Amino acid sequence: MLFAWAIDDDDPVQIQDVTAGTKIPLKRRLALKNPDVLIYAHNSHFDRTVLNHTMPGVAAGGVERWRDTVVRSLAHGLPGLLGDLYDILSVSQDKAKDKAGKQLIQLFCKPRP
Repeated sequence: MLFAWAIDDDDPVQIQDVTAGTKIPLKRRLALKNPDVLIYAHNSHFDRTVLNHTMPGVAAGGVERWRDTVVRSLAHGLPGLLGDLYDILSVSQDKAKDKAGKQLIQLFCKPRP
C-alpha cells in the first residue's frame, strides 16, 4: 500500500510503501506527532485507519488535526470522488489520479469467481 505525502508546499511529494517495512522518515514522524501540525487528506478516514494500523501511536490525537478535502468539496457543491473532482477542476493528467487505479483495485482487492 502506497502512502504519498509532503510537508509544506516546498517539500516534494514522497511515496512510501507502508507494507514493505521501510522506516518512517524522521521528518514525517515528527510532523505526525506534532499536535500543532494540520493533516490534509482526501477521505481522511481511510488515511487515519491506515496510519493507525501501520504506525500505531505516531499520528496520535483526535480528528481535530485533520482537514478532509472530501468534506470541503461536498460543502462547495463539488463531487467527493477525487477523479471526478480532478475532471471538473481541469487538473492536468500528470497530476491527476491514475484512472487505471480503479481497475487494479478490482483486480487485487475483490474476490473473483
